[in-house]
Amino acid sequence: MSIIEEHVASELLHRSLAAAAANLPVSPDAPRCLLCVAPGDDHTLGLSLAELTAREAGWSTIWAGGRTPMDELVRWASSDRVDLVAVSASRWSADPESLNRAALALADACKAGNNRLVLGGTGAWPADIPGAIRARTLEEFKNVLGR
Repeated sequence: MSIIEEHVASELLHRSLAAAAANLPVSPDAPRCLLCVAPGDDHTLGLSLAELTAREAGWSTIWAGGRTPMDELVRWASSDRVDLVAVSASRWSADPESLNRAALALADACKAGNNRLVLGGTGAWPADIPGAIRARTLEEFKNVLGR
């Protein structure tokens, strides 16, 4: 499969997942989850699956996606606009130093906003970030949403 064929297939899957998630009803007072990818990671397919998982669990989702400036993510994480920040890092996010900086900044912001932080995916997230929950699978993410 060529790169463009892989991109077309991924985009079709992403659009289908987004449509499915958008059609799941949520309560107006549902908890809110901000969905974003780690800085420098452009792979959002896992995030699309996380969105569907959150919507199935009754959460309202806010899609920030990729390439959202860190200062914007920190501002939202420290606000009352969200209850949880879910950050996805694919296996291509292999720079532990960059992921550590992002995780620490978001953990501090979530603490200030009394929000939870989930570090998801197979990226090289640091092992122990105080206040952050590590979810490597969608099942682990689903369990976090149920708490």
